[in-house]
Amino acid sequence: MGCTTLGFQEPAGAAAPRTGWARMAWPFELLVAVAGNLAYEAVQAAAPHSPSGALEHARVIRSLEPGPVRAAEDWLNHALNAHPLPAGLAGYYYMGLHLTITGGVLAWLWVRRPGLYARARTVLFAVSLVALAVFWILPVAPPRLAVPGIVDTLITQHVPGAAAPGSAHGLVNEYAAFPSLHVAWAAWCAWALSLALRGRWRRLVWLYPALTSLVVVATGNHYVLDVVAGLAGLWVTVLLVDGQGLRKVTSRSTPATTTLVRAGTVRATTFPPRRTRNRGATSRNASSALGASNTTRSAGPPSRMP
Repeated sequence: MGCTTLGFQEPAGAAAPRTGWARMAWPFELLVAVAGNLAYEAVQAAAPHSPSGALEHARVIRSLEPGPVRAAEDWLNHALNAHPLPAGLAGYYYMGLHLTITGGVLAWLWVRRPGLYARARTVLFAVSLVALAVFWILPVAPPRLAVPGIVDTLITQHVPGAAAPGSAHGLVNEYAAFPSLHVAWAAWCAWALSLALRGRWRRLVWLYPALTSLVVVATGNHYVLDVVAGLAGLWVTVLLVDGQGLRKVTSRSTPATTTLVRAGTVRATTFPPRRTRNRGATSRNASSALGASNTTRSAGPPSRMP
């Protein structure tokens, strides 16, 4: 009988890979999630806020982007803010959905995909810790503060929780633009759901990080290079923490069984042993049958009794 450990279910006798701490009861998981979010906010608030250094880092990042990319950032920002309704929706999307959807995916995994939950939770915590370290070491001002002419969508649309320009207060860290944790979390949701769901439609979950990337750039909160850094950070974290998303495990106790471990489930395909034919015996049997047939034909029909 197989055993389940930390998101991988393997046949008996196979060593399960360790990818994080085990799934706990929901009160403890909820406590860890709340404590982690509070620690995240506290670290952001305590991070050094140096406007001059953050602006200088922003200029470096902006200079690393090609001219067409910078032009696209400006165009997206101006095109969005020319229409109040989509601008307001984008502002609320930026402020609220990233935390709500990420928490919802984490809770859904705990309930419906317990085998995948521990892996996914460990990757989420790891990529968040790495991003916090970068925020502390390398503060970067967002385009709305560093690029002349970029509209601050959150302020102009009066989105609750948005920090005033040049302020270090509110729910937004003004100098935490690089990397984009919004994009990293959105890509994490898509990665986890793509492993948990079945069918071809599961690929549609990648529309969420694509839309998030568009929103964070259009609202003036991130550069395109921030988006790339967020995606790269998640990719590296998955490789280091989780390893391969698809593992092939061969059970020692059942050599003829090949087990594919994916998304915390087991699909076992047993191949029957290949039958080997004795070609020599087969040929001899065929020759004997042919000889008997020829003898019967030469003898003719049996004689009748008088």
